Amino acid sequence: MARIVKAWPVLASVALLLAGFPPSPLGLLALVAFAPWFANLAKCTPKESVKSGYLFGFLYMGAQMAWLQTLIYRWTGNLFLSIFPVVLAALVAAWYFAFAGWLINACWRWKQPWIIALVWAGIEVIRSYFPVVAFPWGLAATPLYAHPYLIQSAFYGTIYFVSAWVAFINVIFAMFLSGEQHQKLRPLAAIAIVIGLASALRYQDKPTGEQKEFLIGQPGVDMAFTPLEEQPALIQRKVDSILARSILKPVTFTLLPEGLVPASDQIPPPTPFTVVTGMPMLFGGQRVEGESTFQTAYGYDGQWKTADKRRLVIFGEFVPGRSWLPFLKSFHLAASDLSAAKTTSAIDLNGVRVGPMLCFEGLFHQISEAQVANGAQMLAIMSLDDWYMGTEAPSQLKSAAVFRAVETGLPTLRAGSLGYSLAADQRGNIVAEAPLGQTAELPVKMTVPSGPEPAKARPFVPWALVGSCLVAVFFGVKKPSCLSDKSDASVKTEKKAKPNKQKPKK
Repeated sequence: MARIVKAWPVLASVALLLAGFPPSPLGLLALVAFAPWFANLAKCTPKESVKSGYLFGFLYMGAQMAWLQTLIYRWTGNLFLSIFPVVLAALVAAWYFAFAGWLINACWRWKQPWIIALVWAGIEVIRSYFPVVAFPWGLAATPLYAHPYLIQSAFYGTIYFVSAWVAFINVIFAMFLSGEQHQKLRPLAAIAIVIGLASALRYQDKPTGEQKEFLIGQPGVDMAFTPLEEQPALIQRKVDSILARSILKPVTFTLLPEGLVPASDQIPPPTPFTVVTGMPMLFGGQRVEGESTFQTAYGYDGQWKTADKRRLVIFGEFVPGRSWLPFLKSFHLAASDLSAAKTTSAIDLNGVRVGPMLCFEGLFHQISEAQVANGAQMLAIMSLDDWYMGTEAPSQLKSAAVFRAVETGLPTLRAGSLGYSLAADQRGNIVAEAPLGQTAELPVKMTVPSGPEPAKARPFVPWALVGSCLVAVFFGVKKPSCLSDKSDASVKTEKKAKPNKQKPKK
């Protein structure tokens, strides 16, 4: 019981933060959720801060990755196998947070708590960029996606800058909980308010461009668990009914989800639906080239174009350690790995330069940033989230599409087989959304700019945030001079002090 009482700040912060994540409507809780834990870290020793961070990370990431259990149980039917990856992911990911706890404690000890915000965002960058296992999931900014007027600073500094702002507000509340004097809080509060006002001002700035019409198609076919032999007929019937609308009322192009075309080296690809001349479309499938198989975006506007996927899903599209971890066979993983593209490519489709992003890539700002460098006028995310339906994963993937729109300042379309299919404008407003799990034709008018807005500093912000972690490491390994002087003085006082001997009374 004593340990539970001691851990209450961690438990409170985890509970508050999770309560704000989509699909919950309580996203604003993220602005205060970290405060109990941050305040408690100020009272910890360095060793205690590592333990506190590890506990936070284990509980938080265990909850964040719970969708894995649902997926693997559906896939294998084995309860143990479904729980094991969740626990393993939490045990491993918790070390990021243990490191964060130690760095945050160091910032408190050096009396520089404002750096905590940068450190937190820097740790998010590290776990989003780490080779092989990079996974930008459960970021502090994510709960705010439903409040686009608060997240416009992502245009200048990516989603990680918004996470830093969220953490910064939490630091102010943590300082208040720690009894910090108001005069020290006022300038920090002013900075947080200025950033929020700057975001609101950009939100009010109306995007300019040419109005164009698009159609987002959501087949409503469960492409994860419907038997493979039944899928082609279902896809043909559903997709052809969607495309019929674009024949009656032409659009710039129709966006369809990922996974519609089986692996093939043919151009045009063997589509299970009807491709009509003069009916531009963009959809996802697999493409074979030599001995390599790619997840690919296929574009058609009278000519066929392709763009291959760069970011592959670990254990879904490639399996590290396949040859020396024999127990992986129990998970019924794919027999061979897909190949990752070396570059991110845009597609010119019916007069619009489109930046395709395939499923998992929608989580990565590096991919959308590369599409900005390609001169994309809009982003198009083709997804296949059917594996995770019934969990919170699709909601977080949906929120990522909103952040990609805000970061790039580009209109963003998203199509999923069961959803979420939506359109977000340049400011992150969801202007159209299809009902989850249904067959839907989603017509939408979007303002398409002539090209991406310049934001030259944005690609460097994540690296600057990682640099703040290096500063905090210096804090952690070097003893603050103020504490050192105090310690030396106390030692000298102890040496000089003489025992107070009293003469016995006669």
